[in-house]
Amino acid sequence: MKHVTMMALAIASAPLFYTPSASAADSVSEALSGGSAKLNLRYRYEDVDQDNALDDASAHTLRTRLTWQSDSYLDFSTLLEFDNVAYLGPQRFNNTRNGKTGYSTVPDPEGTDFNQFYLDYKGLDKSVVRLGRQRINLDNQRFVGGVGWRQNEQTYDAGSVSYTLDSLSVFYGYIDNVNRIFGPENGTPAADLNSDSHVLNVGFSLTDVFTLAGYGYVLDFEDAAALSSTTLGLRASGGLADLPLRPSYALEYARQSEHANNTVEYDANYRLAELGISVAGVKFLAAQEVLGADKDAGTAFKTPLATLHKFQGFADIFLNTPANGVVDTYGSISYTLAGFKLAAFCHDFESDENNISYGNEIDAVVARKIGKNVTVVAKYADYDANALAVDTDKLWLMINATF
Repeated sequence: MKHVTMMALAIASAPLFYTPSASAADSVSEALSGGSAKLNLRYRYEDVDQDNALDDASAHTLRTRLTWQSDSYLDFSTLLEFDNVAYLGPQRFNNTRNGKTGYSTVPDPEGTDFNQFYLDYKGLDKSVVRLGRQRINLDNQRFVGGVGWRQNEQTYDAGSVSYTLDSLSVFYGYIDNVNRIFGPENGTPAADLNSDSHVLNVGFSLTDVFTLAGYGYVLDFEDAAALSSTTLGLRASGGLADLPLRPSYALEYARQSEHANNTVEYDANYRLAELGISVAGVKFLAAQEVLGADKDAGTAFKTPLATLHKFQGFADIFLNTPANGVVDTYGSISYTLAGFKLAAFCHDFESDENNISYGNEIDAVVARKIGKNVTVVAKYADYDANALAVDTDKLWLMINATF
């Protein structure tokens, strides 16, 4: 990693200027031998049915994740995490690497890779300095996240500093490379984004009633110029749990423009307005999210590092923002019954420019925890196309176990 070496020097020199706090281990060998390990197994069946010439996809995948965390020595510690994605049964799907282009896509390529591998330094008051391959999940992951739904998680080769003091939190990260969900093998879409990017997020909380986050994301991708951008924004969220209807809200605005090697000059807005109400354990949510378009430039607001599956429907139709932008007007209802978490969602998708009706989607999810270690999930998405993509049905059945 190129500029991240500067962060390494900062970590290495920190003990010269700060007195370390009490350490959990008395030596490097004790810190390594006293570490802890965790095993996670996640099996998933995914079925994709699209109204086109492609054959229906049917994928049985198993992700095995082994995580090892060392003890702390002189306020240093390290974490190492391996992921393996394997298939159970025949490959009746296009994983973006296996050449089975006659099937619909399930983007979970098989392979083994480092998911995380980083060094932490916690000798600075209220701060964590981290160098290496790491998760970066900021706010609700609308702009920077880990795409944790896919079997191969998105992580970042980065240097980062996080600071927390009472109601204030600050995160800065320099991203040298983005390890995308399509890895570990090279191919199309690219497994990596070679990056020279900076992400800054500052948050302030006033109890649960009001949280304000301000952010600046300056993204520069050497091999993906169209994704290079500068985004500045504010997000306010909170709720009033003491009132009878227990209202909650989120309001957000951001402005994006081209950056670095992006040859298209544009300006596009992001807007979110969300209101929730809880009655007798049932939560209702109504919202509208807008990823705006610059009509003159012929392009729209982009979110290349987002956890996209969380937004604009589970069918993943809008992984790339259409040139006319997208307005997602949606609602949801959720409830917990006999240990089952139940939720249903409805979306209406339109363009930001030129009054295009893209389509509608209905989603549902059921999840239940079994004991301390196992969670089962069933999820369904039904996208009804008008002017964008094709009718798409997706079904997932998943078992997640951690030991």
